[in-house]
Amino acid sequence: MKNINISVDKKLDTIIYTMEEGAVYTDIHDAIEEYYSGTLTKYTIWDFSNMKKKHLASEDAIKLGQLVNAAGKARKGGFDIIVVPGLVQYGMARIYAAYAAIVERDEQNLCTKIFRNLDEALLWIQKNYIST
Repeated sequence: MKNINISVDKKLDTIIYTMEEGAVYTDIHDAIEEYYSGTLTKYTIWDFSNMKKKHLASEDAIKLGQLVNAAGKARKGGFDIIVVPGLVQYGMARIYAAYAAIVERDEQNLCTKIFRNLDEALLWIQKNYIST
């Protein structure tokens, strides 16, 4: 996970994984496994803003969706938030979110949200967190 920076906002019960330009599928896979073996948060942000040149393949998005759907049952009522600024990245995030919605139909389980930038995602968390 050398290509992923991690920060925690305890006040908002949020962990942020920021992918750097060199991040690959195995980095993200390992980060997900490490996260689910530790302390879970209500909100998890996966920020792909720095990955402007390299994108995940659709097969990788589906594999990550399978991994999170299996582990995500431990986070009922939690949110995975994906930040993707580009069109191709947005498309991959939609594939991931669509796969998650098809596989896991229980509304109480983990929910996926997609935003175009980190500020929008954090603003949504702040508004949602205050109202819960």
